[in-house]
Amino acid sequence: MLFTALSVEYEAVRAHLTDVQTLVHPSGTRAERGLLVGTPWSAVIAMIGEGAPTAAALTERFHT
Repeated sequence: MLFTALSVEYEAVRAHLTDVQTLVHPSGTRAERGLLVGTPWSAVIAMIGEGAPTAAALTERFHT
């Protein structure tokens, strides 16, 4: 799971993903999951703004 604070960071990471799917938590939080180009790995990205407490809460929501 990758969290970004700024949209420019989010877009830079997203540019390295393929087969992107939007994920929506029941609370309304949105993230995207895709395959990391050139690897067998998937990644989930979310733009959450600044702050460790927010990151901790969202990690719990999208731990899959």
